[in-house]
Amino acid sequence: GGGSYNVATAEQATISGGTNNAVHGMAAVVGGGSSNAASGQYSTISGGTENSATGNYATVSGGGGNTASGALATISGGALNTATGGNATVCGGHGNVAKATAATVGGGIENSAVVAFASVIGGGASNDVMYADGGVIAGGVSNYLVG
Repeated sequence: GGGSYNVATAEQATISGGTNNAVHGMAAVVGGGSSNAASGQYSTISGGTENSATGNYATVSGGGGNTASGALATISGGALNTATGGNATVCGGHGNVAKATAATVGGGIENSAVVAFASVIGGGASNDVMYADGGVIAGGVSNYLVG
C-alpha cells in the first residue's frame, strides 16, 4: 500500500493508501481516504473520511462520518449515516439510521428504521419506522409508522 500514518495490525489486514487509516479486523480492508477504521472481521471501507466499519463483514463505500456496526451492514455513502442492525443498509443521504435487522434507508435526511425488522424508508426527511416489522415509508417528510 501507500499513503502515510496508516496502521494495519490484524492478520491479512490491508490498507491500500490514504492517511491516518487503521485496520484492526482480520482480513479487513481500507482502500484509501483519511481517518477511516475497519475493525470488524472481513469489513471494508473503500474510502472517504472518518468512516468506521466495526461489524463483521460490514461495508462503508465512502462518504464521511458513517458507521456500519451491524454484522453484514452496508453504507454506500453520504454523511453521518449509521447502520447498526444486522444486514441493515443505508444507501446514502445525511444522518440516516438503520438500527433494525434487515432494515433499509434509501437516502434523504434524518430518516430512521428502529426495532422494525425488514422495514424500508425510501427517502425523504425525518421519517421514522418503529415497531412495525416489514413497514414501508416510500418518502415524504415527517411520516411515522408505528406498529
